[in-house]
Amino acid sequence: MFDEKITKAIKEIEEEAQAIEEAYELLSELEMKDKKTSYEYEYAVKTIKSCADIEDEYLKEILTKDYAEDVFDFFSKKYNLSMAFYLHPLANNKLYQIRIMNKIYTYLYKLMPNENFHGYSFSRTLYELSINLDLIRLTLSLLKDKKEAIKIKYNLALTIGEVEKELLETNFEISENPYLTRNILTYNNTLKNVGKFFTNSITINILHSYIISIFSFKKDFKNNKDEYLDFLFTCTSIRACLAMLDENTANLVISKIKEFINGEGNFNLSNYQNFNKEDLLILLMDLADTLENKSDVRYTIEILKSLLENLEQDKKVPNHVSLSL
Repeated sequence: MFDEKITKAIKEIEEEAQAIEEAYELLSELEMKDKKTSYEYEYAVKTIKSCADIEDEYLKEILTKDYAEDVFDFFSKKYNLSMAFYLHPLANNKLYQIRIMNKIYTYLYKLMPNENFHGYSFSRTLYELSINLDLIRLTLSLLKDKKEAIKIKYNLALTIGEVEKELLETNFEISENPYLTRNILTYNNTLKNVGKFFTNSITINILHSYIISIFSFKKDFKNNKDEYLDFLFTCTSIRACLAMLDENTANLVISKIKEFINGEGNFNLSNYQNFNKEDLLILLMDLADTLENKSDVRYTIEILKSLLENLEQDKKVPNHVSLSL
C-alpha cells in the first residue's frame, strides 16, 4: 500500500508513541508518590521530549497532501478508531493509538476549507479545536487540587499534542487561572459577536454529550478507580463548559436544564443571537428522553443539580485572551 519510506515512518511513529506512553505512566506513578523532583521524573520528561521530536519528524514525512488521508485511513482501520478528535483521557484503546490519531486528525483539521460567516472567512474546524483545548485547560484547573486527577492530567498530555506542549513548558504544573483564547476573534464588534456565537454553540454541543453521559454511570462507580476518574472528568468538564459560555447564555442553559430535571421543562425558546437555538433544543430533547427512559435517575439528578450550582465560583477561574486594535 505504501512505499518503503512511508512504511518505515509509520513503524517508527508507533514505536516512539509507545515509548512516550510508558514514560507518561512513570510520570503519573512518580507524582502520586510525591517524587516529582526525582531524577527518574526528570529523565522521563527528557525521554518524552526526545521521543516526541523524533515522532514529529516522521509525521512530517507522511503528513503531506498526497498521503495524509491514506495514512489516517490506515491507522483508523488498524486501531478500529473512527475519524474524530479524541478528548477522553481514559479511553479503552491504548492511549498511544489515540495520540497518533489525534496528531494526524489535527493536521487534517488544518486542511479543511474556511467557512464564511457574515462576510468573514475563518476555519470553524480550527476554532472548534481551540474551544476544546480551552475546555481542557479549564477542566484541569478545576481538577487541580484532586490527587486522583493526576492520571487524567498525564493521559491528556499523552493524547493531545497542544496539551503536551503546554504542560512540558510548565513541568506539568497546572495553572490556577489559565488563559483561554475563546474570544480571540474580538478585535472589532462584528468579529466579537461571531466568536461569541461559535463559542457558545460549540460549547453547548460539548456540554450535551457530557450531561447525557453522566446518566450512564452506575451507582457503584466509586468502587472502580477508572470509572471514578471517568466520572470525575465528566462532571468537571460540565462545570468547565458552563464557565466557558457567556454569562447570559450560561444562566439560560442552567435554568432550562433545571426545569427539566425538576419535571417542569418545556421547549419554548426565543431566538437568541449568542448561540444556535437548535443546539440547546437538541440537548434538552435528549435530556427529556433520558429522564423518561432511564430507570432510577434520582441519584444522577442530584449530582447534576450540584454541578449547576458552581457557576459563580467557576467563572472566576479563567483569564481570557482578546485582541483589540
